[in-house]
Amino acid sequence: MSPLLAGILAAGTAFALSYLLTNVGAATATFEVLGDQGASISQIGVTWNITHLLVQSAVLLATAGIMVMARPVQRSAIVTPGIAWVTAALVTASIVIVAPRAVAGEPLTAAPQAPDDCSGSAPVMCVYPEHRRYSGPTLAAVDALVAAARDAQYDSLVPTRVEESSRRYDAADGRGVMSLPILEPGPTDTPALVQRLLMPGWCAELSADTPPPDAYFAALESLVFTWTGLVDEPYDPMASGLTPLSPDEVERVMSAWSVCDLSAAP
Repeated sequence: MSPLLAGILAAGTAFALSYLLTNVGAATATFEVLGDQGASISQIGVTWNITHLLVQSAVLLATAGIMVMARPVQRSAIVTPGIAWVTAALVTASIVIVAPRAVAGEPLTAAPQAPDDCSGSAPVMCVYPEHRRYSGPTLAAVDALVAAARDAQYDSLVPTRVEESSRRYDAADGRGVMSLPILEPGPTDTPALVQRLLMPGWCAELSADTPPPDAYFAALESLVFTWTGLVDEPYDPMASGLTPLSPDEVERVMSAWSVCDLSAAP
């Protein structure tokens, strides 16, 4: 091919193969020849599957070696694929197709670990050391929320401990421990933070195939609306016409959620 046509074809092929071999957008975690397992997001809570790493390294080295060794054949002014080139292409394609089906398990395995960089008291707030450098705004927002809840006598909103969550760890237990989202640089979204603090992550219904009842979402909206209102934070809920809940109503919902009764209404 001419250099122009060859360059266009090579770029298009490389883009398509990189998209397919990283399995971009796949809903399930499986072995991928060029997979990086989400290197741009926090890896706390997971660890490498060594088998996947070894197979990935072997596939990349083997296919690279095969493709380097194969050479096209010069016939007159035309460069054509020789037997070795065609064989190398077929072997490479076979390895790339078979490898994902031959390696079992997920590329990353769970390694849940509690955060151990703790500060404060009533509540104690713990984050992962890797995220301490930008935890200030979030922890300050939690302090303000807790202080406002105490002042307004919403005791059921006051945790004894707050821990940052990870991809495989959530400390919330419905008995005084609440979870922070995975901390990231940037300003704190107070309504989103409040929603994360309140969510009953210990309840299996939140991750079940069947969604929780509508009463759960309505109660969550009311709770978020109430707590953000205590610190004068603007909140635009999906439901309209919400009014702040009383301390007794909040206590009723939180008590029901502690035993995973998600149908409770204020």
